[in-house]
Parts: sequence; C-alpha cells; structure tokens
Amino acid sequence: MFFSHQPFTGQLILEREPWGPEKWAPVLDMAWSQQKPWRRKTVIERIQSLSGLVGVLEARKQELAILAGEEMGKPIRQAEAEIDKCIWMCRYYLQHAEDIMTPRSIQDKDLQGLVQYQPLGVVLGIMPWNFPFWQTLRFAIPALLAGNAVLIKPAPQMLRSADLLEEIMSAVLPFHGLFRNLFVEPESLEGILDTERIAGVSLTGSERAGRSIASLAGLHVLPTVLELGGSDAFIVFPDADLEKAARTAVLSRMTNNGQTCIAAKRWLVHKDIADDFLALSHRELDALQTGPPSSYDSFFTCLARKDLADTVERQVRDALDKGAVLTTGPRSSVERPTHYAPRVLTNVQTNMNVWKEEVFAPVGVLATFSEWDEALDMANDTSYGLGASIWTKDNSKALSWAALLDVGTVAINGLVRSDPRLPFGGVKRSGYGRELGPEGMHSFCNIQSVILDA
Repeated sequence: MFFSHQPFTGQLILEREPWGPEKWAPVLDMAWSQQKPWRRKTVIERIQSLSGLVGVLEARKQELAILAGEEMGKPIRQAEAEIDKCIWMCRYYLQHAEDIMTPRSIQDKDLQGLVQYQPLGVVLGIMPWNFPFWQTLRFAIPALLAGNAVLIKPAPQMLRSADLLEEIMSAVLPFHGLFRNLFVEPESLEGILDTERIAGVSLTGSERAGRSIASLAGLHVLPTVLELGGSDAFIVFPDADLEKAARTAVLSRMTNNGQTCIAAKRWLVHKDIADDFLALSHRELDALQTGPPSSYDSFFTCLARKDLADTVERQVRDALDKGAVLTTGPRSSVERPTHYAPRVLTNVQTNMNVWKEEVFAPVGVLATFSEWDEALDMANDTSYGLGASIWTKDNSKALSWAALLDVGTVAINGLVRSDPRLPFGGVKRSGYGRELGPEGMHSFCNIQSVILDA
C-alpha cells in the first residue's frame, strides 16, 4: 500500500493500492495514442494549449501550498515560493519554446542543412517528494511543449499532491491522457519499459534509484536524465562579505527543512575567519522559528519521514564519535518521530559520514582551509558534483576557480539555485543530462539533421 501521512502530526491522509498492469497498461496506451495528434500540432499551437496553466496555478497557489505542507511538511511560505517558481518556469517556456524549437540552418559552400527538434513520444518522469510541484513541472512543461506525452510516477507519500496536479494539467491540455500519473511500485517499471511505449526517462531522486533506472533504461536503449544527490561545497575566503555569506549559507542549508539536493552542505571556510563565520551563522539560525507547516512564522517544521530523521542521527553520531563538535543543537521541546532541529557541526574531517554521504536534513557541516588549492581539493573530494558556491570579492579569480570545480552549477557570491533560463544538472554521482533552459527542452527531443541536396 501507498500511504500519505502528515509528517508533522503523523495523521493518515490517504492510502492507495499500487497499480498492477490492468491499470497502468491502458494509461500507457492512451498516452501513446494521444501523443500522435499532439506532436502534429505546431509549437505555437502547443503554447496556446498550455497558456492557461499560469492562471490556474496562480488561482490555486494557496491550495497547492497547503497540500505540500500537509504531505511532506514544507513550511507554508516556502511552499508558496515553490508555486511561484513553477509559474515563473511556465512563463519562461511559454515565451521561449518557439525559439528553442526553431530549426537551426547550416549553410556552407558544400552543405545546406537543418537541425530540427522532434518529440520522442511518451516520456516517463520519476519524481521525488521534496519539491512535488516544481520538480514535476520543470520536467513536464518543456517535454509537453516539445510535443511529447508525459507520464509521472509520483513519490508514494505525495498522493493528494499528485492527484491535484494531474487534475490541473488534464483541464488545461486538449487531449486526455497527455499528462497522467502512474501509481506503481518500482518493481513495475521493468514491465512498463518493456511495453516499448516509453521513449525516455527522467528521474530526480537518490543515487540508488538513479543506478537502478539507468540500468533498466539501458536495457531498452532509452535516453535518460538523472538528477541525483548532492553535497555542495560553500567556499568562503577572507575577503568575502561575511555577513551575507553566513546568511546565505544558513538559508541554503536549512530551507525546506534541509531536504534540498543543492543545499550548501559542506561549509569550507578560511581558518582566519572561521570563528566569525560560525558566530554569524548561529545568529542567523537563532532568528529562525520552528512550528507547524501552516504557520507563516515557521521556517522549520519537521522532516518528511521518520527514517530520514534516523539516517541523519546516525550520520551526526558518527561525526561526533570521530571528533566533530556540535555547536548548536535541538532547541525545541516538541517530540515527534520526524522532528529534527537544525544544528551545526565543526571540526569536520573527510573520514566522517557527514562528509562522505549526502546529509538530507538541517545540519551545517563546517571545515576549514588555509589556501585555495586546499579548498579546491576539499570541494572536489566527494562522489557528488551538483553545485558549489565561491565567496570572494575577486570575481576574476572566482571565475578561474569555478572552472576547476567538478560540478554542474557554480554560484559566485550567491545561492546555488535552479533557474528556468539555465541548464541544471550534475556530474559524477549527481547524475547526468540537463533540465531547464534550452538544453532541458532538447533533452527529450530527437535532434534530427536534414541534408538539402540540389
């Protein structure tokens, strides 16, 4: 059974039987048949079909945000910001999809050619729980505008959120079946891909899930985009704006109750300013309140599941046993299985699990360095490669250093974030392929070359 609970209270919201082939096979068939007339529409016609989505998201923002708070514990202000970001992304693609999909002409003395972008067919998105609307729509909207049909395997704890998003998308799209959910167990994916109805797969999730999907998709020679975990370095030099750096480090690390792949998970701070940075980060943390997801005063609520709290407790205990120092800790008397108050660890070493593993909880991890080369080695000393931040007033040096970081996104004096205008993704065990920007729209296109001979 799939269960949706309120993690803050433990109350059961909804339960549902996973689908078997008798339920998912007709959904695949419908998507496959309806994609054919959809692909024959022009890009402008597809844009017109989806143009009403922005208004619907705006009108139902509060409803969507409350639901995210109920099902995964997201604080209401942050949940509303997630919907605002979805609206921004939709507007970007509605405005730019025609240009992105316009064929590119190649003219040379011995060649006249075109590079065209054609849809692949039905694409499957395997989605996580931590940003249930943003991560689904950032995959689905460019894929739909490119002419594909989209099937979503939602996170099993986000049942009502998935239902609501399907309702919204079905009301906007002209053909029934172009956007549907598949409430299936992971074991069903082999049978789904074996139907030859699926033309590509995108997954946002854990490294373990990424390995499994990459192997399965490889058996069927399907293109994949994997956005997996991260352990982003946040590198602070002595000439940085220290107050801004500390404020951004706390915001990045602690937002969404610390459950963000591109959070600033490893704070690498020059030894000469480490004490000042730590004091400033404590001040920022002390200003943030803990409470229920429905309160506009709450910055922290709870983790999405009990097993996540158990995992981070194991990681922190390992660090403390190996010499790390807990400089701030639990500040709330509220007891619940999913509760995990924000904390900061110092004297962190590379042999600790909080360094080697992804920490998906509100835990700041601080280590110090003396020289840039040491900071670079520390930043790249991870199996992940999603993002990194560099804090210095010397932008020319920062740009040269950015080229040496093994990550998909580098922020200079700012927050690592996904932006509809820029490709987003990672390297190493953070995955491959890109979402967002023109590159994200082309990820599930057949990039077709046409040679025009006289």
